[in-house]
Amino acid sequence: MDPLRFMVAAAPLLGLSALVFSLGSCSGGGGGSLVSPPPSYALNATTLIPGSITSGNTSKSTITVTAAHGYSGNVELSCSITTSGTSVPSCSFSTPTVTLGSAVAATSTLTVSTSSNTPSGTYTLSITGRDP
Repeated sequence: MDPLRFMVAAAPLLGLSALVFSLGSCSGGGGGSLVSPPPSYALNATTLIPGSITSGNTSKSTITVTAAHGYSGNVELSCSITTSGTSVPSCSFSTPTVTLGSAVAATSTLTVSTSSNTPSGTYTLSITGRDP
């Protein structure tokens, strides 16, 4: 059986799709400003281990959320598989909401799961962090 393949952005694994990050941040309210505020936090991910899996198995990555510009508060993490099809893998977080202090990073484990019916192929994951 051919393995399924995943990859985290900036991790050099051959023939794998990229993990796409999307950041939300506090925009500060008020109206009319054309200048976007700097981001409140950054997301970073380790390479999924294992990088290739067979149907019916899982792969994990550690997601680190680091505060920027003095931000402290909660960040909601979500993930999705952006590749269409039937029986695509699913993803989840051990801690979907992390709490940041101005100098304290937080982590959550991302788990990508496949079913016995997941077809071989390359799948693209999207991870989003947003202020609740």
